[in-house]
Amino acid sequence: MGDGSTMMAPQWKPIGDASESAMIKYTQKRQADDENGRNFIKNQRDKHPKLAEVPFNSKNKYQISVHEADGKHLIAMKGAPERIIARCTHVMIDGKTVSIDEQSTHTPGMTHRQRIDAAQLQLSEEGRRVLGFCQYEMTAPTQAEYKAMLDSSTDEPKVGGDKTTYYKERKNAAG
Repeated sequence: MGDGSTMMAPQWKPIGDASESAMIKYTQKRQADDENGRNFIKNQRDKHPKLAEVPFNSKNKYQISVHEADGKHLIAMKGAPERIIARCTHVMIDGKTVSIDEQSTHTPGMTHRQRIDAAQLQLSEEGRRVLGFCQYEMTAPTQAEYKAMLDSSTDEPKVGGDKTTYYKERKNAAG
């Protein structure tokens, strides 16, 4: 710059989906690994290979991927919060997994589900983009179970069962 000031350059320039790029940058900033997180995503992808995927589409409004994780399979789902939370029975609060329909200690008189719905509505009204995330850990399914579970022709994939855990993250709609 002409006045002698400096500007920090991004570690990489996003290519492709803006939501994916924002999530990766968010994660990198928060993980202290290999040169301040630069290789965190690559290391996680190498450690937990993707086994199957249902790509995002505008009808379903979610994406599902299945990863190998410590001898088990982790199903990760992200998308429109209303599509994600409808499939969840548990939520992580202060590092603990609890029933999503349990009364919230943070907001008396509301369940965790109601609290999440209210926060999602408020953020959306502020023009923020809200994404839902959930995960489910399972033993390795058979090929037939995979085929049934990952049939993306329906809006009701067989993901999770009774222990799907909901996570939510917010991003400014402007980027």
